[in-house]
Amino acid sequence: MPSQRHALLELVFGALSELVALVGQDGRVIVANRAYVEAFGDASRPAVPRGAVGAALSTGGTVRRTEARLRADGVTREYEVTALPIADGGRATEVVEVSRDVTEERDLARQLQHAQKMEAIGTLAGAIAHDFNNILFGILGYAELVRMDVPADSLAAKNLGELIRGAQRARRVVDRLQAFSRNAEARLAPVDLANLADEVARMVRVGLPAGVRLVTNLASAEIVADPGQIAQVCTNLCANAIQAMPDGGTLEITVHTIDVDDEFAARHVGFRPGGYAVLGVSDTGMGIPAEYLDRVFEPFFTTKEFGAGTGLGLSVAHGIVRSHGGVTTVYSQPGQGTTFKVYLPLLARTGGAGADPDGLRGTERILVVDDEPAIAEMCRQILTRLGYQVATRSSAEDALTALREADGGFDLVVTDLVMPGLNGHALACAVHEISPKLPVLLMTGFGLSMTEQQVVGAGIRAVVGKPVVAGELTRQIRAVFDTR
Repeated sequence: MPSQRHALLELVFGALSELVALVGQDGRVIVANRAYVEAFGDASRPAVPRGAVGAALSTGGTVRRTEARLRADGVTREYEVTALPIADGGRATEVVEVSRDVTEERDLARQLQHAQKMEAIGTLAGAIAHDFNNILFGILGYAELVRMDVPADSLAAKNLGELIRGAQRARRVVDRLQAFSRNAEARLAPVDLANLADEVARMVRVGLPAGVRLVTNLASAEIVADPGQIAQVCTNLCANAIQAMPDGGTLEITVHTIDVDDEFAARHVGFRPGGYAVLGVSDTGMGIPAEYLDRVFEPFFTTKEFGAGTGLGLSVAHGIVRSHGGVTTVYSQPGQGTTFKVYLPLLARTGGAGADPDGLRGTERILVVDDEPAIAEMCRQILTRLGYQVATRSSAEDALTALREADGGFDLVVTDLVMPGLNGHALACAVHEISPKLPVLLMTGFGLSMTEQQVVGAGIRAVVGKPVVAGELTRQIRAVFDTR
């Protein structure tokens, strides 16, 4: 009778798409369908009871679990295994083993879990960046207010200058957080390339492998750029250089300026006559073969071993430099190291070393709206010192009440974007309905997700990223008034 039962089971198993086998008490596969044999090989070979099958034989109950199984082709896959015991005289003597390949399902589940985790981390990073920007805004603003009240050549002024520079470095760290959280738009601003390179060098120095020495030679060079993106360029180039020196060597970061004349620009693609800041990153590593030099900026191209790099670092850096109107070059010889140079247009100065404070003064009436009273008060003090008439409110609702009561009594609304209740964009839309000609300047520490049409439609004339130093804020405000 067992043979007839086994023949019937073999017929039934053959109609199933899952991997099905009848396993004896000694672990021997008695009957198996084609799918099982194709996956695990000869079904008649003896086997030691294992996993779900062993558990079902010992407990006498149905067992379901996920197991990694080695296939006949030498590949390990994940299977959802269900073991159903067949009892004879109250004791499990055989087990029907049903296996389903769930490798792809579990891989997809892991990818989804990772994507959700990264999305959650990005959301958290964006929220932290927003709160930290508000904190830095207060630190920068009040430090500048105090510096205005002390002699320029005093020790207090020097110490305040260091405090402000430290806060600005923290702001660039927040820029990277926002870039990670995808809340950051490219934010162009005057920046000293030497300072950016120095910050990257400090971070790189902390994680240098044993045997790698870092040397810097940085001369001031002002450019107009997104600080976070240019810092990423420098970081990517440094990472590439370090990986090229597995046995140690010297990493050198340099910044200097050059003047490109008409002849040079005509002979080199991408250059225009004028001044350039030059960021150089050199290593004393293995070098790049000549046949690969033309391909180093291609996405996914890499000469590293599998798993040692994505091949995206240099292509990302190259794209960022191009978006800034710059040029990237590479020079290398096998065994003699590699040098990457990034050329970025220098900041064009039109009126001396700094902005004329008198050119930023005014007597217009400004309404400042921010749910952080300390920030609103800081803005009031900064603008009042320049002659403006300033009122503050801590909510959009209070601001709208003040606008209705003033009946044309304000010339500009300066508002934060993220606030409880009505946010800055909603406030701007409401202001536009009340007074279509009243301009709005929007401050945000959380990036801007609105389209250009939405910005213009709400009467927003300028957008300033938090934290903003006093000079940047007053320049933007003056520009709004002067372009009416």
